[in-house]
Amino acid sequence: MDFITFFQAMLRGWWLIVLATLITVTSAAYTVSRREPVYQATTKVELKPSLLLADPRQYIDAMNALDKRTTINTLANNAMGNSMQELVGRELGLPRSVIESLEIAAVVIPDTNLIEIRTKSRDPQLAAAVSNTIAEQLSRQVPARVIQVEIT
Repeated sequence: MDFITFFQAMLRGWWLIVLATLITVTSAAYTVSRREPVYQATTKVELKPSLLLADPRQYIDAMNALDKRTTINTLANNAMGNSMQELVGRELGLPRSVIESLEIAAVVIPDTNLIEIRTKSRDPQLAAAVSNTIAEQLSRQVPARVIQVEIT
């Protein structure tokens, strides 16, 4: 089939192309309009050496521990674990099934000491409360005399 034959077939069946396009656009618009919105709340946690470290060597050791990435990656994994879901549920007075139904992610931002906690929910207040509670729970898991956790 050459180009001219293809073009002639397209001209004869133009109404099928228009009809298919209209049906697709209409069904997509209807589906999108009926969907409930999903909200995302984000809380950032920054890890840095504690201000309680008086000895410069201890400060350097804390910086080295943060540079190895194991500390921050471990905390990010803890943020998404089952025990964290249980703690958050208890703290907020929610059943664990509600917490498990949320989409929770803890992302380590490359080349920083930041963990971004993202929670998606159909309820914006719930998403914000869960993200903030996870950040607070993470700050309690870090020994304050070595590493300071700042929630932003």
